Amino acid sequence: MFPIGGAPNPPSAKPVARFVDGEPGTDAAMTMHVMDTQQDAIAELRDGGFDHDAWIDVDGTVVVASFERSGAEHREAREHCPPDGLVIEETYRFEGASNPDDESMVLGVVTPDGHRAVLDVPYGADISGEQADAVRAMLISR
Repeated sequence: MFPIGGAPNPPSAKPVARFVDGEPGTDAAMTMHVMDTQQDAIAELRDGGFDHDAWIDVDGTVVVASFERSGAEHREAREHCPPDGLVIEETYRFEGASNPDDESMVLGVVTPDGHRAVLDVPYGADISGEQADAVRAMLISR
């Protein structure tokens, strides 16, 4: 389960939290920053070197993809990872501005091969069983 808490979000901001990985039980594990949108969180991760995309496949594995474009040629490289092989470095948790039940997470994950990827998943009631199991396995592996 992700840590929830910290200072309340300013009323003008959509409720968004960013948790930076740190030693469990320390202030570093509970650091929260307010972000306006999921796109802002993804842009911050991209700027921080998370240059791959990831998603959870129907079988519960995590697919990490790198998209390279060279002229008219488009090449996609994919890596299939068991979720317990991934480490979550950064977590952003979002609640909908108009509907607090509309929840999601943007995760900065690292594969065993060192690829850094952005993984966007639902949070709360909208998360599928496969997605929940995969995220739990990632959390256990940290």
